[in-house]
Amino acid sequence: KPDGTTIKTIVGTDGVITISDVPGVAGTAPKVTVTVEEWKGMKLGVTAEVSAANPTVVVKKIGKLSVRVVGSAGQPLAGAEIEIKGTPIKATADEGGRFEVELPAGTYTVEANFGGRKGSVTITVPEGGTGSGEIKLDVFMVIAGWPITITEFTGLLLVIAIMAIVLFIIAHEYAVWRRRRLARAVVPAK
Repeated sequence: KPDGTTIKTIVGTDGVITISDVPGVAGTAPKVTVTVEEWKGMKLGVTAEVSAANPTVVVKKIGKLSVRVVGSAGQPLAGAEIEIKGTPIKATADEGGRFEVELPAGTYTVEANFGGRKGSVTITVPEGGTGSGEIKLDVFMVIAGWPITITEFTGLLLVIAIMAIVLFIIAHEYAVWRRRRLARAVVPAK
């Protein structure tokens, strides 16, 4: 305040604080210097003078970070775990594999993890704008909750094909053996 008094507070979700009993200087409207020190656990250091005539502090250092997590075929990976390094932000990608958050302008490393498959991207968030990026993970498809690569999928198909051939050979050999056995039982011995 103009008299040197300092008030430290946390702004609620509505973004509003009320400061009462602000002494004015003779002939001028009371003014308060407001410093936004921290936002979402990150340092801002934005200072502005406010008064009853101009009661708003606009923080222009904020932008939006948008990231999309996709698999090797470009499919969205819903539920991918996302972490923004250097911030307390950890989240989960939505059904479209997307995550968006407002952050102070700067450059961030975004990491994604989906079933043990990991990747990262560096995204620059401009003041008042949106910084976008995409993280492509080596996930071809998810079978029974397990993410697999194209190589693992091809191997799985190969194993299934070999098992089918082996089962066919076993069934055929059993049928031949059974026919011979039945033929011996029906033909009388000489």
